[in-house]
Amino acid sequence: MKKFMFLMVLLSFFFAVSCGDDKKESNDSEVVTDDQYVPDEDIEAEDDAVNDDAVTEEENEIDEITDEEAGPITCADVAEGMNKKFMAGSGETALERDFIVRLPQNVDSKEGWPVVFLFHGYGDSATNFESVLAAEVDNSTMPFILIVPEARADIFTFGVPPKGLDWDMIVLEDGSAEVDLFDSVLECIDSRWGVDDTHIHLAGFSAGSITSDSIALMRPDKIASVATYSGAYFSNPDNREDLGQIMGMNVGDFFSWPDFEAEHNKYTQVLISGAEGKDTWSTSGFTIEFKHMAVFDANYLTAMGHNVILCDHQGSHKIAGLTRKDLVQFFSDHPFGTEVSPYKDGLPTGWDICEYRDQPVELDDDSDVIDDSDSEVSDL
Repeated sequence: MKKFMFLMVLLSFFFAVSCGDDKKESNDSEVVTDDQYVPDEDIEAEDDAVNDDAVTEEENEIDEITDEEAGPITCADVAEGMNKKFMAGSGETALERDFIVRLPQNVDSKEGWPVVFLFHGYGDSATNFESVLAAEVDNSTMPFILIVPEARADIFTFGVPPKGLDWDMIVLEDGSAEVDLFDSVLECIDSRWGVDDTHIHLAGFSAGSITSDSIALMRPDKIASVATYSGAYFSNPDNREDLGQIMGMNVGDFFSWPDFEAEHNKYTQVLISGAEGKDTWSTSGFTIEFKHMAVFDANYLTAMGHNVILCDHQGSHKIAGLTRKDLVQFFSDHPFGTEVSPYKDGLPTGWDICEYRDQPVELDDDSDVIDDSDSEVSDL
């Protein structure tokens, strides 16, 4: 009977959420949506930042498959630009997905390219978000193939039962559409241009960072390193607990993620967040406090043997603190199998908002405020 009542209350809650517009401000709390993404000022100011010659509207119009009546494309059809209706996964779980591909100019000059998957935030789009890294695919440090997936918000959003936040990210015990997408696209890229298995990396912002975290958890044997702005592992019980309660129910109980395998690749991860109370996402009575998630996940990952670079840009819910060149340099410096980050001996120039961690630190258990009094992280 208790289980039945719990389910009825749960369904009623999510029915109320699904009937409302959870991208608008509620009476209970301000909703911070990821379509309010603001690029780092440092990124915008770089000489080689995305400009009219990098990814133009005309180029996108040429690249996009505009015929809505066209059937699903195959790997042989995948090309530079937007690719629509690619079948990811197989069997009953196969799903049409869209994603952008950005290629180095000399992509046919060799086989075996680094690949970076970049996931946008809630309410955003791949077309808007690709600018975070698109200008760097030809950089001299580590030229790479960039994949920017489009979320299936029409499927993976709040509903009855809840499914996700634009991405498939709530119940993952029985698999993940985003892992299916990752697997299928990676296989396709490998068959077309070749993949450097030592350099497959994940990056994202907010809901896209949570998606990156979920893929890294479920495919650690493929991932060389991860860099996330405002993300969270919901396999981490501290993160689930921090979400609080709604109507007497723990919000964290709605999330069902598998645990890491006991033996897995201990990739290094950059965890970037803003200031406590500023870097948040809220809807229908619960809030994700990303500063908390970053600190909790630094302990969570280091306890399992991962190295972590924990960064605090002290801003609001946005991409800030590190430039696109910083991210690419990090990926280059951390190939698959890196057991001890080279950053242990000193962080690169410009990383003064970050600190290196290879073991958990003690937190303040007496309040919701994280005790960072001994942190080496400096303000911007």
